Amino acid sequence: IASVYIAPSGNTYAENLDKIAESFDKAAKKGVDIVNYAETINDRGTVDHGTGDAAFEPMDGPFVTMMRAKSKEHGIYSFFSFHAIDEDGYRRNRYVLVDREGEILGTYDKTHPACVEYERGIVPGDEYKVFDTEFGKIAVCICWDAYFPEVARAMAFKGAEILFVSTAGNPTHRHIARAKENGIYVVVACAAGNEEAGMKATKIIAPDGTNLADCNVDTEAAIAEIDLNEPKYIFWLSVGGADSNPRTVYNNE
Repeated sequence: IASVYIAPSGNTYAENLDKIAESFDKAAKKGVDIVNYAETINDRGTVDHGTGDAAFEPMDGPFVTMMRAKSKEHGIYSFFSFHAIDEDGYRRNRYVLVDREGEILGTYDKTHPACVEYERGIVPGDEYKVFDTEFGKIAVCICWDAYFPEVARAMAFKGAEILFVSTAGNPTHRHIARAKENGIYVVVACAAGNEEAGMKATKIIAPDGTNLADCNVDTEAAIAEIDLNEPKYIFWLSVGGADSNPRTVYNNE
């Protein structure tokens, strides 16, 4: 898995897309299966596109079209969020999952928009989705969603083994908590460049809360290999004097 860091830097929209494409090519050369991107990174910080009506694109707009082409070119899954506008005119903060063939595997609409997003007319999603892939069950959430334990817990109850987070903010302690309390991997692509809890904002967290990889270098990625068949035991979770699996022990009890 590659979780990519793109620094918002006052680019034009076209320059931002070029940076994203560059980062995709870099990750592909390292043999990854999935690339994950930060919240609405296509228009974040742009000088010509980021705040007005033009920021809202249809599913066949330039960003989704480019990412589908890149996924097909390299045979890699890509996960990313953008400001979407539906055919019925509703505005969404939408996570898109694209498979190796460049086909759309699914979408997730942010269920917890921030106040500033409501003010822009963004409508919340109403479903915690879990997606079946060739490598396991995954879920995604966007920024503010991950601040609430219930979101990740609902997805874990549905069988999610990895939670991908596309975010602008960096609540690392909450990201660690989401991993540990559900016994799942949490893969964060963050637009912030700061560190917290000894981790850079873009990071990959194991079910036991440890940092597998992190990054804050522009167009580079935190990269880690995950084996979902390998259980991540933690000592003395209810089962006294022994290891137990956080993925099951909390739910069982």
